Amino acid sequence: MAPQTDVMKQPFPGPGEFGTAHVAGYGVAEPERTHPHCPYESRSADGNTVFRCEEEGLLLAERILTHTDEVVIVAGALGIVLRVNEAYTRITGYGADEARGRKLPLLLAGEGQHRAVWTQMWQELLRHGAWQGELWSRRKNGETFPQRLKITAIRDAAQRVTHYVAIASDISRQKHDGELIDQMRRLDPLTGLPNRELLSLRLQQALSTDDTQPLAVLHLDIDDLKSINQTVGQGYGDYFIQTIAERLVRGVGAENTVARRGGDEFCILLHRPDSPESVTATGKRLLALVSEPLPLLDEEYVLTASLGISLSPGDAADVEGLLSHASLAMQLAKQEGGNDLRFYSPALSAAIQERQAIDKGLRLAIERGEFALHYQPQISMATGRVVGVEALLRWRHPEMGMVSPARFIPIAEETGKIVAIGDWVLREACRQGRAWHDAGFTGLQVAVNLSPRQFRQANLVQRIADALAASGFAPGALELEITEGALMADPAQAAEVLRQLKRSGVRFSVDDFGTGYSSLGYLKRFDLDSLKIDRSFIGNCCRDRHDAAIVEAVIGLSHSLGLEVVAEGVEDEAQLAFVRRAGCDLVQGYFYSPALAPAQLPAVLADPAGLRRQAVGVPA
Repeated sequence: MAPQTDVMKQPFPGPGEFGTAHVAGYGVAEPERTHPHCPYESRSADGNTVFRCEEEGLLLAERILTHTDEVVIVAGALGIVLRVNEAYTRITGYGADEARGRKLPLLLAGEGQHRAVWTQMWQELLRHGAWQGELWSRRKNGETFPQRLKITAIRDAAQRVTHYVAIASDISRQKHDGELIDQMRRLDPLTGLPNRELLSLRLQQALSTDDTQPLAVLHLDIDDLKSINQTVGQGYGDYFIQTIAERLVRGVGAENTVARRGGDEFCILLHRPDSPESVTATGKRLLALVSEPLPLLDEEYVLTASLGISLSPGDAADVEGLLSHASLAMQLAKQEGGNDLRFYSPALSAAIQERQAIDKGLRLAIERGEFALHYQPQISMATGRVVGVEALLRWRHPEMGMVSPARFIPIAEETGKIVAIGDWVLREACRQGRAWHDAGFTGLQVAVNLSPRQFRQANLVQRIADALAASGFAPGALELEITEGALMADPAQAAEVLRQLKRSGVRFSVDDFGTGYSSLGYLKRFDLDSLKIDRSFIGNCCRDRHDAAIVEAVIGLSHSLGLEVVAEGVEDEAQLAFVRRAGCDLVQGYFYSPALAPAQLPAVLADPAGLRRQAVGVPA
């Protein structure tokens, strides 16, 4: 091959031009830098051979540069642009002639890029020979856009920089999509409301802007939505959530934030409320909006909610403190019956800690043998004798001592622990009842309360059958007390449970009549044996003529339906005289006896005269 005597001096071959390839081992000279803009020179020496690259290879490289979607910019060692590809013109709007001869930094980012960014970039290039990252660039029409950029320094054999090659991608679409994804990540998919993450961010921004400005955080939890979902289905439950979300947004206005924490819980951020009284007014308005009837399938459902409130800067000055305090206040509102609001206070923390201690203690109470049953006598007005007892649960905690049922029963019901506790009560009452029957008190009835959650258990009938079988207690001596609410939650299912158990001989009583649906109409729908008038009516019957009239009417109608009537909570002679005149069948209450330990009851059963002989009119 003839020695090469001439050489092209061009940094990037044009279409149809030949470049040169220098192949080691064949005496090909390494390229030498002769000029920043024309750095390559090859020459023959000592018989070295220079090979020309095939024209097809160069044409392929040219086509790749022409058709690639990425911007390619070639600059000399001094950073002066030598060439750009067509993608640069398509993306930026600048032609190749406008780009050549300009400084690379200005070409990539325009005048607006912060100088510190370029300083850092060139330092990286000097140290490592490459830099990559994201920068904002500017199109010819003035529009800015984000780009992902990589710049590489090209060096010769002597490690001298000869060129810089920049490859850039317009990432406007990816940024836009990413922002949409980020926005969606912070929104609740069911309601479109901010989720907890976005709520926390907005709350943090509000606190950071001015921590002296008042803020209110409201935690709203819908009461008993789970049971409604079980009745109408999860899909309709979602409809309820969406409707309530719309109502809450309407109730607080666009200047405030309504967020969904998940499930049936919402959080509301009120900016700069006028006063605690104005927060109370807003909270009550939200509760009223929640309780507006919800039409569904030709029926109307009414929901209620519990609302907790924390204030800044008084209650807390940080995000987690405000959210957790509002949650504690909401829990208190729910424990106290729901459909109400409560403000956070330091004393509330102590109450919640006590609740948590009770909940923790309930987990082990059965295993540790801390529960016991006491039995309150029920006296026949006709004979003055004890004909039945009601089993009442008592709990002696190793540290808290005797814990009132009013404190632990609602917690057990809410957490579901009442099911296991109720099973224990049922088994123990049946065992004790059998022991009394074996001792000769064969006519004694034992009444056991069933909680609403326990009554909803699918295998309730089998559980009761198992307790009776294990103890040998006669089914006809067991009376199960159920509240009106438990019966009416699912009337068809309740009627079927009663029907199955009645076939075995078990008796049923409606407990606390008058505190729930207060409708005598449903009494004939269920196969019941007795009705227990709530103590609130008995306590007022001698002072309130309306309560007296209600008691008399209930007794009269119950007798016409063949039901036995029990008056609970009789505490004085005037009340006893009233229920006797009204025709009540059985009474129980402190006037006769509190609930007694099992060991105390045989003496009362053997000698009923000990139970206030004068009260029942039995001669000594």
